[in-house]
Amino acid sequence: MTIHERSAWGSIGAILVLYIPYFIEVNAHPMESLYRFWMVGIVMAVIMGVFHLIDTIVHVVQTRRIPLQILDELDRTIQYKAMMVSGGVLAFALVIWVIVMMYALPILGATVIETTSERVNTYVAWPIDHVMRAIQWLFAGFVLANLVFYLAVIVQYRGLYRAH
Repeated sequence: MTIHERSAWGSIGAILVLYIPYFIEVNAHPMESLYRFWMVGIVMAVIMGVFHLIDTIVHVVQTRRIPLQILDELDRTIQYKAMMVSGGVLAFALVIWVIVMMYALPILGATVIETTSERVNTYVAWPIDHVMRAIQWLFAGFVLANLVFYLAVIVQYRGLYRAH
């Protein structure tokens, strides 16, 4: 197993450990999720930054001691292919989210009629907990795309081992 594959496994583990409790918590308390989103988001960014810093240091130390097992160009190609797959997943998640929101808004929203002396305004309003939950689902699409990226990296490195 190369350092890149180990790094991808570590990233998947870090994402799962950080985001599963986060999504469980904000789904249970959607009204508080804006504050939780920023606080937890900052903490998670720091933790992921530290993880990637340690990962980079380990990668540099190992590549100095051990000759490179796979060419740098191959690593870039694998990263590119993984980005293409995860980008497709992200695009699909965004399109599905937009379609669901277009149809969910009239169904789950409440019709509000506002009258003034000049005219009557009618619009659909969503309760704030539905809005916060919808934002978290959009955020989950980004997290899913990130997981798919690392899984695509692992699958491609595993394919290299089977080929040799």
